[in-house]
Amino acid sequence: MEAGSSAAFASISNTAIQGWPRPQGAVCRPCDPRHSGKEPKPQWHTHSVGFQLFYVTKGWIEFEYEDIGKVRLEAGGSAFQPPGVRHRELCHSDDLEVLEIASPAGFGTTLVDEL
Repeated sequence: MEAGSSAAFASISNTAIQGWPRPQGAVCRPCDPRHSGKEPKPQWHTHSVGFQLFYVTKGWIEFEYEDIGKVRLEAGGSAFQPPGVRHRELCHSDDLEVLEIASPAGFGTTLVDEL
């Protein structure tokens, strides 16, 4: 399997989804923010990442960032989330699908007080 091929990408993505050990460097994976059909809980939080990018492949999602306010991303849209930025998910479509690219792969999330 060639690095960069869609088969290689699928293999890496499936590893993260199925709960196998994640790579220690970075992760590129499909992500389902719907959390098994649950509605978003708009809690302010940060992530301990060096890099995080969301790319919406289907549907839409609305975030709120402490520095720029509300941002709605639709299919084909993307957002770079700077390290440590306070943000929260406000709502999303029922058919939402996103691709998340982040480093390090095993980053943490910290809940923060309301702004």
